Amino acid sequence: MLGSKARELTFSNWRGLKRKPSTWPNRRRRGTDAPIDSKVVWYACQQAAKPAGLRKAIHPHTLRNCFATHLLEAGADLRTIQILLGHHDLKETTIYRCEEEPS
Repeated sequence: MLGSKARELTFSNWRGLKRKPSTWPNRRRRGTDAPIDSKVVWYACQQAAKPAGLRKAIHPHTLRNCFATHLLEAGADLRTIQILLGHHDLKETTIYRCEEEPS
């Protein structure tokens, strides 16, 4: 679900690695193959927001909400969004449904 530019950059970076990692790096526990924790993801969001010029606080959940909203605006149905977000109940997903504006 990456855009073409993001996909090409990702695969270009991957192809350029001499040794392909089997796990994500964990900077908090150097030298281990432990998976990253939520703080690493939170920090990555903060670091990515700066060069993007975003002034509001950006959190991983912000990206999740934006992802769902963009899918809905692009015509995806709620059931598909439910599956992608891992919601057990469709009611959890309906918060992304846009209210119709009065005409």
